Amino acid sequence: MGRGFYRLFHRVGPCAVLLSTGKNAWPFTWGLVAAQAIGRGDRDYRLRGMYIEFENVPDPSDPVTLPTVDLRTGLDYYQSLSGSPTRDFVRVPFDLTPTIVPAPGYESLCPEGEGNSVIVHGQTQGNEGVFGKAFSAATYSKICGFAVIAAPDWADRARDLVFARAYFDPEQQLIRPETGELQIQHNLIFEEAA
Repeated sequence: MGRGFYRLFHRVGPCAVLLSTGKNAWPFTWGLVAAQAIGRGDRDYRLRGMYIEFENVPDPSDPVTLPTVDLRTGLDYYQSLSGSPTRDFVRVPFDLTPTIVPAPGYESLCPEGEGNSVIVHGQTQGNEGVFGKAFSAATYSKICGFAVIAAPDWADRARDLVFARAYFDPEQQLIRPETGELQIQHNLIFEEAA
């Protein structure tokens, strides 16, 4: 069994400030990714990046209306954003190598250098989303959520699989900063079922 949570940071150079934390949802496709990666050892299904979702809002104080997360949907939701006049996402590779560490409370159970928790990081980058919408502080691009993805072929976005997905409450949503970037740290913990 697994559980996941995220931490959202504002990073300027080597300094990072924690802004918020929360939990993610597990769409059906997470099982497809896990079955291929764990059951068959297929490296093509390893976690490789994130979709960082944003909306260009008229006023920076406007909250983004969040979608209802249907756990049966994955890539099709993100494809549907092509028809939105204001919403888009950036597709970014992990900016650090995934880290494997013991989850809190499991330190004594894990051999040295091993663990039951995977930590991945994605960071905002670029000036436009996948569907060409501006992604900047000047256009009030408000970051409202993210997805962790497996990408069997990084050059072919149509093959991506959504592993985990999360949205930020209105008070956690942020306009893309003028300086620095926003970094999302996602922790996936494998533990016994309750």
